[in-house]
Amino acid sequence: MKRLAAIGIGAAALALTLVWLLLPDGATFDEAGLDITPTVGPRPTVPRPLPEAAPGAALPGAPAAAPARLSPEDTDAVHAATRAAGVQRPTAAITGRVVHSDGSPAPGLGVRVWEMFDIGVIAVATGSYRDAVTGEDGRFHIKHIAAAGDWDVRLQRDTAPAGLVAEPVSGVVVRPGESTDVGELVLQPSGSMEGWVLGPDRRPIQAARVSTQPADVPRLDVERVQQTDADGHFVFDGLLPVRARLVVIADGYISRAEELPLAPGEITRHEVELQSELTLSGTVRGADGSVPTDAAVTAVPHATDDVPPPPAQADVDPDTGAFSLRGLRHGPYRVSARATGYGKATSPEVPVPGDELHLQLLPEGGLDIAVVDGGGQPVAPFTLHVRRRVSAWTSALTALPEPHFASLEYDEHSGGRAWIAPLRRGTYELFASAEGGNGNTLTAAPAVIEVRDGETAPLVVLTLMAARTITGRVLDEDGQALPGARVELLLAESPAHLPGGRTHTDATGRWEITGLPRVPLDVRAHSPGRVPARTAVHSHETGPITLVLVTGGSLAVVVGEDFRGEHAPPYDVVLTRLSDERALLLGDVVSAGRWTDLAPGDYRLSLQLTLEALDENDTPLEADTLAERIVRIAAGAELEVAF
Repeated sequence: MKRLAAIGIGAAALALTLVWLLLPDGATFDEAGLDITPTVGPRPTVPRPLPEAAPGAALPGAPAAAPARLSPEDTDAVHAATRAAGVQRPTAAITGRVVHSDGSPAPGLGVRVWEMFDIGVIAVATGSYRDAVTGEDGRFHIKHIAAAGDWDVRLQRDTAPAGLVAEPVSGVVVRPGESTDVGELVLQPSGSMEGWVLGPDRRPIQAARVSTQPADVPRLDVERVQQTDADGHFVFDGLLPVRARLVVIADGYISRAEELPLAPGEITRHEVELQSELTLSGTVRGADGSVPTDAAVTAVPHATDDVPPPPAQADVDPDTGAFSLRGLRHGPYRVSARATGYGKATSPEVPVPGDELHLQLLPEGGLDIAVVDGGGQPVAPFTLHVRRRVSAWTSALTALPEPHFASLEYDEHSGGRAWIAPLRRGTYELFASAEGGNGNTLTAAPAVIEVRDGETAPLVVLTLMAARTITGRVLDEDGQALPGARVELLLAESPAHLPGGRTHTDATGRWEITGLPRVPLDVRAHSPGRVPARTAVHSHETGPITLVLVTGGSLAVVVGEDFRGEHAPPYDVVLTRLSDERALLLGDVVSAGRWTDLAPGDYRLSLQLTLEALDENDTPLEADTLAERIVRIAAGAELEVAF
């Protein structure tokens, strides 16, 4: 169940990133990924007198634009040019071998490495990849790989011999200037799946969308999709012979997901019977009884042991405010309504089928902002960074993805004022920056403001001061430099990342970040295979800051069929460090797999009943520990524990 929530959250996070990159200047958005284009510029009223400007602190300037993705050919040209100029840009390489099941080489086959990006429990390809063709000895050598992230190594399906597949190698971590050998990709007979999609009356369903992908750690870019024919028939060839996740979606029917085992060289035949969909109707109106323009409604199902269908969506009739949500199944749903200029209205969980639902939308609020210098005089032009905090349940065991930014530019005609509306109800973090004399950056200490429905928050004054630069080094436990380590700066009183507050160490382990505010910060460093480290930086400190990353260990968890039974309640796998009782949640028993970069020491590994689990009568179950182990993690060691 937690895995499903993480999938939904992770997929929304990916969609938000894409939307943000495509937003026009002057646009902002909320955590649901909806575009909110504010009215930007001086407030259309007589400005109120500014209060006395309190001493402020600096904040970094606008983040640099993200570089465009290059093709492999363009990347080769860039590397050649930098080498000719005497500039060293250390990259990495991945090597390996493709063989048949008898160990003989498989020449002339295409191999591709993808850089992967994690969203929740799913990893998707970023679009950064490189290709190679195996030689006579079956070996491949892929060069000029960026030394960051983790990579997947896969056999290109269109070049594989008929009826043969090779399981990809996932989670390959590369290091600058080094070559990583992933071993052998072994060709084996592929599996096949044939099936029929039927309705409640056993009649075939035509044009149903059928998709399949490996059930264990699914990768979105290896999903196979097709539509059923007039007989409701579908067939997939060339599949990996593992457990496959099958998802069937058809108009007028409730979606269904199942897992099927595939055997090498065999055809698995299966019938999928879909139940007819249910509907939920209602109305959406504003506080004055009018129908908001462009209103829309979304229904999210209550999480269950089964795979829930995607959220149902419907437009609202502009004349009557009526809506009708289709494609629902039996059970409770939470229904939300949205419209431009209004805050989101959300119902409690309602049964389906059920009575008509009536939702009321309230106008959104706004922000009135003044940007001044140390003497209280208006500053223009300036850049304003707006972040909305996500209001959602968190605990010591789980955390939602970090909120996001929108950056708004104001020119010299703004008079140092910004008026942003409408904004949905919630808590906002505001940052401001501007260019000072002699190319110096001016920044303001962040402000946290609460926005309410239909109200403008009190005037926010952001005072710009000179920025600072912080430097440091990242070392290993032997005092040696760690190149390529990721360094990030966060506000000490909030988990928020600063604009431009991320970098990587150079070949000597050194790093430097400029344009930072004179407020307390947290510095964090990460490097593959090592335990992350962090330290506090006071408002007056500039460094150098030294962080030591020690070699970490890893832990793999295997959950047996006793706890994975068909009717078993949902369980969580929890790891608690005994030295400070810090708890880490790996996930439910379906997704439980591996922890990496753990600090050496003693841990308590527990199999616990999921906190929000319900019994067959929808009554909350009490949390309970069902099994427990004490384990010791050693530096550089890989430990496996089974329940």
